[in-house]
Amino acid sequence: MNSYFKYFISWVERQFHEKNYAVKKIFSDQGSEYLSDEVLKFLAEQGIESLTTSTYTPVSNGVAERVNLTILNDVRSMLLSSSLPSYFWIEAANYSVHIRNHIYPDKLRSSPPIAVGYAPLDVSKVHEFGEKCYIADLPYGSKTDIRGSTAIYLGLFFNLIVFVPTVHGMFFKYSSCHFYKET
Repeated sequence: MNSYFKYFISWVERQFHEKNYAVKKIFSDQGSEYLSDEVLKFLAEQGIESLTTSTYTPVSNGVAERVNLTILNDVRSMLLSSSLPSYFWIEAANYSVHIRNHIYPDKLRSSPPIAVGYAPLDVSKVHEFGEKCYIADLPYGSKTDIRGSTAIYLGLFFNLIVFVPTVHGMFFKYSSCHFYKET
């Protein structure tokens, strides 16, 4: 079984432990990754009910399909506007979901993250996906050595997520970056 599946269940329960929330049901579209003997055994051991939609009825997944389409439209727009290659699609999707989770209609009076106890989105930390930024490196070497790197902003999830092409193409999480918007 995919270890991410177990990790996801564990992660959800850790996030909502204080409120005594637990995963009780998993809804899927009869995909084999959710219906293998190993997965069903794991769900039964955890007391989680597995529910599926009817075969060949995409209309029963209408809301989920529409949300996926919206996120993928966001991803394509972000990648196009930032001129980043398509292998950054996961980061673009995560950023889209993070932003959209904090958008809510007026009649709700709160976003889903706030409803479960997270802080509201700090809009001062929202920047354009793919925006150029600078991160401070630890002060190694002499006084005149460069102590910063150019990075690419890829989103926000507790910390800023940046891609640093000069450090073997690695991803980092930083609590602060300096942004420079070219005009």
